Amino acid sequence: YLLSGGMALSEMVVSLASNPYFSAGFGLFGVGTVAAVGRAAAQVATEGFRRHMITTIQVPCNDKAYHWVLDWISREAAKTSQHLAVRTDWEEEDGGHVTAKYILEPSPGIHVFRWGGAWVKLDRIREQQQVDVIGGVPWETITLTTLGRRRPLLLKMLDEARKDVLERHAGLTMTYGSSGSDWRELCQPQQARPLDTVVLEEGVAEKLAADCKQFLTSGSWYKQRGIPHRRGVLLH
Repeated sequence: YLLSGGMALSEMVVSLASNPYFSAGFGLFGVGTVAAVGRAAAQVATEGFRRHMITTIQVPCNDKAYHWVLDWISREAAKTSQHLAVRTDWEEEDGGHVTAKYILEPSPGIHVFRWGGAWVKLDRIREQQQVDVIGGVPWETITLTTLGRRRPLLLKMLDEARKDVLERHAGLTMTYGSSGSDWRELCQPQQARPLDTVVLEEGVAEKLAADCKQFLTSGSWYKQRGIPHRRGVLLH
């Protein structure tokens, strides 16, 4: 019985192997399996390459560095870009004098430029369905991407943008206003007035200046005692 059963099984296998419909189905199954395994391996390889061989930094529009980076890239890194967006700064003084200037920035989309001996991709994404609650404008993010493990390169770009804005605002007075949970610039930076142009009683201006300098260097004292680091001056 064992012999006849084994012969029957072998005959069935031979019969199935010689069946063109079975062979075609098994072949398709094999091809599909190989294709699925290949897709999975390609996804794993792509994710591993992206994770270990690509460096990215993302800056959202509600971060103060957002416009710093765009301004700096427009003037220093991507001077030849032909796809630009315009941002206009408008200021009207109490006397009726109006000043306006426009700033060119990379438009939403993908931009590629070379800086620091490496190619860098700038991806500026503007969300149509999401709005910045504070500013009331479409939500945007910029992502800087470069090949290789070049984190110091992208951090250097951010540092260059920071230094640039600090140099341009050096010696100027910034005026901020509360906007929800954030503080926004109310106008363009203004040239600081010399202290001797402020009309006060003799010795008052010097006393106020000394008091402000002491206050600006006493942040740790307020922090240790849990006191808000702020100060108001009433002149009457």
